[in-house]
Parts: sequence; C-alpha cells; structure tokens
Amino acid sequence: MAATLDAGDSGTHEINLPPYMGHESGPWWWPVTEAIKPNRLKIELELPEQLPANEAAQVGLFAQWLNGATAANLKADVKVRVAATTTRFDGLNAYHFDDSTRALSSEPFTAFEANVDGQGKARFPLTIPVEQTPGMLRATLTTRVFENSGDYSTQVRSVPVYPFKHWVGMQVPQGNGWGGALSRDGKHPIDLISVNSQGKPVNGRPLDITIYQIDWRWWWDHSGDDLSNFISDPNTKVVTQVQLTTDAQGRGQWALDGNNYDWGRHLIRVCDRQSDHCTSQTVYLGWSSDQASGSQDAATRLSLSADKDTIATESCWR
Repeated sequence: MAATLDAGDSGTHEINLPPYMGHESGPWWWPVTEAIKPNRLKIELELPEQLPANEAAQVGLFAQWLNGATAANLKADVKVRVAATTTRFDGLNAYHFDDSTRALSSEPFTAFEANVDGQGKARFPLTIPVEQTPGMLRATLTTRVFENSGDYSTQVRSVPVYPFKHWVGMQVPQGNGWGGALSRDGKHPIDLISVNSQGKPVNGRPLDITIYQIDWRWWWDHSGDDLSNFISDPNTKVVTQVQLTTDAQGRGQWALDGNNYDWGRHLIRVCDRQSDHCTSQTVYLGWSSDQASGSQDAATRLSLSADKDTIATESCWR
C-alpha cells in the first residue's frame, strides 16, 4: 500500500505502508477506499408494470448523456435475476397463496447485450423462464451502458412476475390447541378464493383439494419445514381428494372433519386444475385446549417420596 505526502516545493514523496501496523493498543488498519464514479449517462427501461412468465414481453432501452447529448452507438447489456416473493393481493391478506411443495430454481441470465442505435435506443424481447414456483416472483433487471473509455453507468429496476393467470387462495382457521392445533373432534371450515392477476375474484374455477398425512419420519429426516420434495416422495400418503368449483363470487368452502384423520401433521394442498397454480398449508390435528385440560390422559402431577432422610450421591449409581 502506498501513501503520497505533500513535500512542498520539493514535490511529492511516495511512502510504502503495510495494510496495518502494530500499536500498543492492538493492531489498526489504514482505511482502504475505492473511487465510486457517479453515472454520467441517463438510462431508462420501458417495460410493463407486471411481467408474465415464459412469454416474451417487449422492452425498450434508452440512454442519454446527462448533459442532454445523444448517447449514440454505445455498448449496453441487461442482466436479470429472478427470486421468489410472498404472493399478496390487496384486501386478501387473510388468504395464503403460496405452495410450500414447490421451490424456484432460477439462474441469472443476460437478456440483452448489444449496442444502442444512433439515437441511443434499443428494443429487445424479454422472457422470464419458469419451470415451477411457489407463487409470485420478482425480477431484478440491472442495465449497464458503457462509455468508449470502458466506464459505465448503471440502472437497477425491479418488477413483479406473474407465473399464473389465475390464483387460488386458502384460509385455514386458527386452532385453540397447543401450537394452534385443530381439534380432531370438530369440523373446520377451509375458505377458498380464486382470483386473476389483478386480484379480482373469478367464478367457475375448478379446484382440486388434496390432504396428505405427514409422518414424523419426514420431519426427522428433513430439516425445518422444507416440503419441496414431499409430493414426489414415494412414501407420501394421500388421505383425501375432493373437487369443487368456485361460486359466482369466486369463493368456495370445504369442511375439514377432524374425526376422519389421524393425530399429527397434515398438508392441505389446493390447486387450480386449469392454471396449475397451487397453495398449501400444514395443520396439526390433535386436542383442543379444552380437551387437553379435561382429558384423563393429559399430563398429571406426580407425588414422589423418599425412604431415607439423606441419600449419598454414590449410592445413586448402584
């Protein structure tokens, strides 16, 4: 590392310094800084507010010098990174729209790499490839326009990606048992709603409801609540399959009868048969708080007594 000191009329001197120097209070470091060059080009991307998946959308690129001069024939590129995000629609926060059995697999890619024209403009098709996704996505587009010197200006733009044209949401009631468990002695209404990408209810949508039993071995062998491989597991047990169609208000309801299921965790998965969007949630079927407090099988207090006033610790091992 080098530092330059002002030596007055004699000029300047360069002194080589180590990256840190010892001190009685401990080692300390010279601050290392890099020059951050501000953008000298104005960059604009013209694209829809929402992007579809697996369909081409036309994107416009415009570059201009900050002084207003035309940025003609400069090299540019646009790189895209896609990430999953929680699916939400206005006014429907009580509904769950994401599918925990699906995981997004996506790699960053270059959507555009060429020169802008003599007016600083370019157009290109943008396709977001998606094989499977738990729900809504967000694409981050990083655009760079290069000066002839090699320096470049950058713009970062983020837009939502809608992989489905129709979505199904599910609302599971909160149980009053331990950890929110639902009582096996009761019936629990599962509210459903079908909406389009604008969050408007859609009637007449065919929905498939499937209940899976999740045995304890799955939770032992898999860390956390990762269910991305659960559906494809050969040991997965389907216990219920139901079909229904949303009504004129785009809604539907199905009753989960706890008497028909074993104790433990279950996965409720609802899919739109035509759009292939699914939502899923796990529930635990067990005692309610009232049943647990009144059950003879519930935990009881044990009364212990000793046959001696004092007990030597070494005798505990015999």
